[in-house]
Amino acid sequence: MIPTISVLLVVAVFFGSGLWFHLRGKLRFKLRRQFGDYSILLAPYNAFACLRTEGRNRPVHDTARFPELGLLKDHWQEIRDEAHSLLTEGAIQKAARQDDLVFYSFMKRGWKRFYLVWYRDFLPSAMRRAPRTVELLRQVPCVHGAMFGVLEPHSRLGKHRDPFAGTLRYHLALSTPGEGCRMQLDDIEHVWRDGEDILFDSSYVHGARNDTDQPRLVLFCDVERPMRGPISSAINRAVVRHFVPVTQVPNEPGDPIGIANRAFAWLRPLRTGMQALKRDHVRVYYTLKTGIALLLVVLLAWAPVAWLLTV
Repeated sequence: MIPTISVLLVVAVFFGSGLWFHLRGKLRFKLRRQFGDYSILLAPYNAFACLRTEGRNRPVHDTARFPELGLLKDHWQEIRDEAHSLLTEGAIQKAARQDDLVFYSFMKRGWKRFYLVWYRDFLPSAMRRAPRTVELLRQVPCVHGAMFGVLEPHSRLGKHRDPFAGTLRYHLALSTPGEGCRMQLDDIEHVWRDGEDILFDSSYVHGARNDTDQPRLVLFCDVERPMRGPISSAINRAVVRHFVPVTQVPNEPGDPIGIANRAFAWLRPLRTGMQALKRDHVRVYYTLKTGIALLLVVLLAWAPVAWLLTV
């Protein structure tokens, strides 16, 4: 009886957290998508991170909270020049092996990237091919992940919310085509302008589109979320440093790859089958996806209870 109640309580925490995210903000998914999205697996932690954020929770944050980001903005033209060289050389590209767990769905929609640092160490390819940008990023310790991100002409990123809320997202516009290229963040529309930046909470529903003939190029950074109190800060910092690095993706042979992405690459046949199902039978796809998410939540809820029963 007690194990059953414990599992039900844990499941309730997952779905209560998911419902809180669903009701947060003005732009929302349908409930089926909200609870069928794999972000539900991190919903309890994400709710903790957002509720313990220092200051008021809102889609856009003031960059003045992180004055060290000003160093990047002051040198945006140098960063742009390195990014342009990489783009011209074809180094900013989709994941060659389709093993990018975090951004896999973007790869099919005209999105390319070149990782600089991903929550632990700077990539060897980045140190070799973008030394000035790496030098600047080393002086900004609040940045845990960084990359050059390209949104190709006449492409779009569908509305989504990021699966992990332990960081805020920073964009520094390097080369942008103007009004025809914009991001929708909750009920806010943002147009990128060369040399301008924005700091936002990517756990709100957001999407982007480029309706122009030119690519959009930005420096894309994950910035440590400011938390209330030393305990909350220590917990979030530990998760950021030890959990997210398992999603590391290489730019080139010789770069490290995280264990989560190794496993994700093995699941390619399953992903291909699911995408075919979505194309031909969208309702069946979402029903199955929701069922898988529910099963994973129950397994996550049962695992600690089962462990306690054995000790």
